[in-house]
Amino acid sequence: MELRALKKALVPFTKKIEAVYRPIRHLIAHNLAISEAEKAELFSKANIGEIDEILYFLHDLMQNLWQLYYNGRIPELGTSDRHYKERIKSTTKHALRRLHR
Repeated sequence: MELRALKKALVPFTKKIEAVYRPIRHLIAHNLAISEAEKAELFSKANIGEIDEILYFLHDLMQNLWQLYYNGRIPELGTSDRHYKERIKSTTKHALRRLHR
C-alpha cells in the first residue's frame, strides 16, 4: 500500500471529524457561551462507537507508519489489534459525560 492509499483511507475519517467533532472541540477549547439547545445539537451528532472507529483507524495508521519508517514494513491497514479498546472507550465516555454537563 502506498502513502497515497493511506491518505485516501484517511479521508472519510477526516470528513467526519471536521463535520461532527471539530465544532465540539471548538466549543470546548474556546469556552464559548452557547445555549443548552445548541450544545445538545452539537453533542447529538457525536457517537461513541464512531469515535471508537476513528481512534482505532488513527492508531492503526500510526502503527503502520511507524513500521514503515523503522522497519520498512509495507503498510497494511486493519491489522492492528484493539488491546487498547476498553481503555479508550471508557476514557472517551468519561470525557464526553464531563463535557456534556
